[in-house]
Amino acid sequence: MRTTEAVSAGTARVELLWVGDGAWCACDMTLAENDPRRVIAYLECKNHGVEIVWVRERRSAQRFDTLRQALEVMEEASQGSREEVDAGI
Repeated sequence: MRTTEAVSAGTARVELLWVGDGAWCACDMTLAENDPRRVIAYLECKNHGVEIVWVRERRSAQRFDTLRQALEVMEEASQGSREEVDAGI
């Protein structure tokens, strides 16, 4: 897979962009490509789990047992951001 390829995360809002072996950037597809809030987090699969380093929000790094769990949390985060954009924040 090339770094320019995207993988659907199974949600309407979150897309994973492959950046290396077991690593992705999670992007909020509801925001414009030039919007810096589009990048939600950096994900890495290692040590039998998924580690997330949040980029858009001030959150501590998190670890999940499955990619599905991580995607659900990122989907919720992207929903909150979309509400801020709609409110003009």
